[in-house]
Amino acid sequence: MKIRLTPLQSGCIAACCMGLAFSAHADKPELPVFAIHAFAGGKILNKDDWAPADQQFEYGGEMDFQPGSWPIALTAGYYTGHASGDPGFNDGDFKSTTTEIQAGVKKFWQTGRVGRAFASGGITFASAKGELQGISSKDNGVGGWIGGGYIFELGRHFDIGIDAKYSYAKATVEGIDTNAGGMHAGVLAGLRW
Repeated sequence: MKIRLTPLQSGCIAACCMGLAFSAHADKPELPVFAIHAFAGGKILNKDDWAPADQQFEYGGEMDFQPGSWPIALTAGYYTGHASGDPGFNDGDFKSTTTEIQAGVKKFWQTGRVGRAFASGGITFASAKGELQGISSKDNGVGGWIGGGYIFELGRHFDIGIDAKYSYAKATVEGIDTNAGGMHAGVLAGLRW
């Protein structure tokens, strides 16, 4: 048995289907409600304070939380960096270690179906440690950070991206006032819900 529809009936069905599709798209949030990403990259410390261990390998992770009605996301991250180098006076390698716990806000801009650009900033709680011949000096500091990047959306829940930021937090290591922060740059990979 064949069902024949008049042009008016066909138009009504098509309009209803388009309306449902539009409603479903309109209800779908363009921004993540919750996201968690791993980070790996580098951190460049102030060369005058930290050479020859001023270029660290850095890793960590970050989380973003943004209900659909909020214009910005809350963000938090933990990062640790390590480097070593020979200072050149036969005393062994000088080692640098820094840790930062960052909290702040992040603004996303959806760029079609490719992904989201973002800018972010906030406060950092930093720790810095210098070690030479088994003798170490460590201090903590509080400061600020600012950054930005881009997240590429791969499927419904998976992201990869790039992230760059600058942080500053004063810490006194081996009697010298230093910046426990620095330039951070690396890649992100993780999930969003």
